[in-house]
Amino acid sequence: MTALTAPQLDRTGNPANRSALNRQAEIRQAVDGPSTRWTEPARHPLSRWYLCRLVDQCAAALRLTALRPTHVTWVGIAAIIAAVWGLSQTRSEPQAWLWAAVAIWLAWFCDRLDGALARAQQTATAWGKWLDANVDELADLAIHAGLAYAVSDRSGGAGWMVFGAFAAAKHLFSFGLSQEQLAHQGTATSTAAARNPDLCSRGGSDMSGQNGRTDSVEFGCDAPTRHEETPSVSCCTPAVERVRTIYHLAGNADVRTHLLIVCVATGYAWPALLFSATYFNLRWIVRFWLVAHRLGGES
Repeated sequence: MTALTAPQLDRTGNPANRSALNRQAEIRQAVDGPSTRWTEPARHPLSRWYLCRLVDQCAAALRLTALRPTHVTWVGIAAIIAAVWGLSQTRSEPQAWLWAAVAIWLAWFCDRLDGALARAQQTATAWGKWLDANVDELADLAIHAGLAYAVSDRSGGAGWMVFGAFAAAKHLFSFGLSQEQLAHQGTATSTAAARNPDLCSRGGSDMSGQNGRTDSVEFGCDAPTRHEETPSVSCCTPAVERVRTIYHLAGNADVRTHLLIVCVATGYAWPALLFSATYFNLRWIVRFWLVAHRLGGES
């Protein structure tokens, strides 16, 4: 495989050798083939029909410009602030619901674009990934806090109670996922060390590429753990598999964001807030029981 190097940039931030960058893009396309990341139904069940193609076109158009993925992330942050501000104005301005929905969609678009632009420009960094993941979680909390504020005039403190339940459930679920991954990694490392005593003395691990790995989080959505992504044998009936698919689909970032946009645009803040709080509380409770049962059986 032909090695690809990061493009050299001049003082203005533009690629110093545009022809070389174009050549690298051609090589990558020839080696990797057509991109399939947008056509995966499990990741982008709705955006793949309209938004993902627009994102690819924008990334291709911006590839040779001085615009960087971090700039797109900051635009997304501004869109989130605008959405929260719009939700805070819905008591006196009914049209603010629509503007808030448009701002949420813009933030979702920027969340897709910054990663695509980083891949197109070969400018992906660990800091950029960390910033994007944290902005996604903060955006999810900020929008739901805006929803709680928007309904608080009609519900009193009930809206904030539901928001608190949502925030607690998201924390418990995310924390549970991270701890499960650490438990699996620790078990795998201990097993490998028992089979190879020299492993500990080398201070390494036979889990190539997994040290320090964290699953990507998109716009406040959990990513499945490794054993969920590539199950070895399915022991479930087709009916159970369909129920499982629907169960996980409700928490998909793409589905949740589009549902949120529709609810905000139509002024139905309560259903959106109740759905998020109910779903994630159900999700972390079920996840807690499954992990406890699985890890308890391994002991």
